[in-house]
Amino acid sequence: RDCLLSRGLGDVYKRQVMSGEVSQQVNCRRNTCFINYDGNGGTGQPVKQDKYYGRALTLSSQRPSKNGYVFAGWSLTRNGAVAYQPGDLYHPDDKDVVLYAVWRAITYEIKYDGNGGTNVPPTQYKQHGVALRLTNQKPIRTGYKFLGWNRGSSSNVEYQPGALFTGDYGMTLYAVWEKETYSITYSANGCLLYTSPSPRDKRQS
Repeated sequence: RDCLLSRGLGDVYKRQVMSGEVSQQVNCRRNTCFINYDGNGGTGQPVKQDKYYGRALTLSSQRPSKNGYVFAGWSLTRNGAVAYQPGDLYHPDDKDVVLYAVWRAITYEIKYDGNGGTNVPPTQYKQHGVALRLTNQKPIRTGYKFLGWNRGSSSNVEYQPGALFTGDYGMTLYAVWEKETYSITYSANGCLLYTSPSPRDKRQS
């Protein structure tokens, strides 16, 4: 006896059974559905899983990857919110479904330290692979002139306000200061300056 199985509409398969000169065609219903995974721009997503009707399925624990992003979970739509995590139990209706990877961009903190000054800029956040324009805000410090920013405690300036930062890492920038100096100039205002001679000078005259 030979059996031919072909998929029909919906969940229905058509099976044709042939025995001698008699053929009979019957409909049979699927008892599994497919859980497909879409990396949504990433790689390394799990292969599809079979889920039996009426039974919960443990989702694959495999996680995809994407450069510059952190995998957040699986969504039921391409741009939707996270609905499932790897290893979760899947309970919904018995039908084929596609789970889409949800990605969160990696960000880095750029912090500022006034190094004794005030009016310090707030923290900035840089996205992986995207250049960041450093703030133009300058700190202030009485008796000092602000020169720029440095990643350490040295007096060398590495960054100026408004500079473009392209590194993919976080850092703290410290203000670099130069002590202000003043020159004092005396003016006679058109008069002659006269210094009285000392008693010793008078005796010699």
